[in-house]
Amino acid sequence: MRVLLSRWVRHVQKQLEKGALGPHLTELLWRNRHLYNRNWAEKYLFTTDQPHRIQIVEAVAAFDPLESVLEVGCASGANLICLRSRFPHLRLLGIDINPQAIKLGKRHFSQQGDSNVTLMIKKADLLIGIPDESVDVVIADAVLMFIPPKNIKKVLSEMIRAARRGLVLNEYHLHKGWGQQSYFKGGRWIHDLFSLIKEVKPDAKIYIHASAFTGGEWDTFGRLIQVSW
Repeated sequence: MRVLLSRWVRHVQKQLEKGALGPHLTELLWRNRHLYNRNWAEKYLFTTDQPHRIQIVEAVAAFDPLESVLEVGCASGANLICLRSRFPHLRLLGIDINPQAIKLGKRHFSQQGDSNVTLMIKKADLLIGIPDESVDVVIADAVLMFIPPKNIKKVLSEMIRAARRGLVLNEYHLHKGWGQQSYFKGGRWIHDLFSLIKEVKPDAKIYIHASAFTGGEWDTFGRLIQVSW
């Protein structure tokens, strides 16, 4: 009975996210995550030792020399903390839709005396206030899997617009051999990011590696994607 109920819930979720409610449903859940998952943003600050964060930092370092990095969906800033350890003078920017996460991230960097970090409450598909090519690299970590097909190309377009040199993505990726561009599984969207990026930025050079984040669907679909131009 529980399995059947779970399948029904996922089916309903898929239909909602594929329709007009999709983007709004995702935004509502993430904006209010601190209300139904208390302390998640605080706990996130203590996940800097996860192997995939080291992998993200190394992928960003491949673009060195660097002046600035923007993270889309930064939560309370674990990846930004890791980047700061590697690059003491890098200008760091982060956006997230959850106000509690941004508040905690600002508090952390303020306590560290780090004034070269800017955290803002923003939607991933609407980077208002971030000019074209204003940062060297834009990163996203387990963010695009929550963006429904209706909005995924817009999100990628905004990220590419803001970046001077490239992207680093730690995400689910759907190989084109599956015969579709987006696939819904386990409450997450798995997109063919290679094809989608090429549609937005045809001259992009894309390198795909296995993600250092493991477990569950990450073992099958998890990829670290480096994009440069």
